[in-house]
Amino acid sequence: MVTITSLAKDERSARIVLASTLEPDDALTGRLIAAVGAVETVRLLSTAAPLPTSVDAVEGGLWRQKAAPRLDAR
Repeated sequence: MVTITSLAKDERSARIVLASTLEPDDALTGRLIAAVGAVETVRLLSTAAPLPTSVDAVEGGLWRQKAAPRLDAR
């Protein structure tokens, strides 16, 4: 099955996935894109992989929870 996160093969398509999944001007998303790139940010959003140490664990958990319903939408 094709999922929205599987479409994030390059920086451009990953940014499109993020734009369709998260609220505009999300500070944590912006910091992660700057630090690790859009493709890795999509991977971090859609998995339980550890976030960079610069990200607060609670903030990261809330970020993932907020996006989860949109990632699972079919």
